[in-house]
Amino acid sequence: MNRIIQISTNPDDIVLDSFAGSGTTGAVAHKMRRKHISVEMGDHAHTHIVPRYRKVVDGSDQGGISKAVEWQGGSGFRFCTLGEPLFDADGNVSPAVTYGALAAHVFFCETGSPIPRRADGSTPLIGTFQGRVPALTGTDPGLLIEMDPASAHEFVVGWPDQPVAGVVGGKFSFS
Repeated sequence: MNRIIQISTNPDDIVLDSFAGSGTTGAVAHKMRRKHISVEMGDHAHTHIVPRYRKVVDGSDQGGISKAVEWQGGSGFRFCTLGEPLFDADGNVSPAVTYGALAAHVFFCETGSPIPRRADGSTPLIGTFQGRVPALTGTDPGLLIEMDPASAHEFVVGWPDQPVAGVVGGKFSFS
């Protein structure tokens, strides 16, 4: 694993291990000062990978390449659990997804930035970012609107590949 990571990455590159198993790739990448993302669906994410990464970080894991790279521990890691999938197999919004989760996803897709506050559906506005004001309308979660910053009541409609009530790229107002 050391050789593969060495010839295919540089320090500070990101190594993705989509089937983390026991966490070997992540442990080696960490010791080689590579950022890493390890994905595992089984219970051993909790029982094997997290304890192993703790030992890597605190320096008590001295196996593998530790001596060769003079690993003494350091840095850290985050353990995340994924929530419900946003979309079902047919591409429809899953009924288990909340308005707030969908709004956070749409905001990130539109701006490349995390949503500044959790949207609760009380207003179509889901946040602001660098003069952009993405909003998500009520009953149809597929309708994304972007407020024109020059007017607090006008919205620019954006819905890829489908007309929205005969208005695409036009403006309409909310009362």
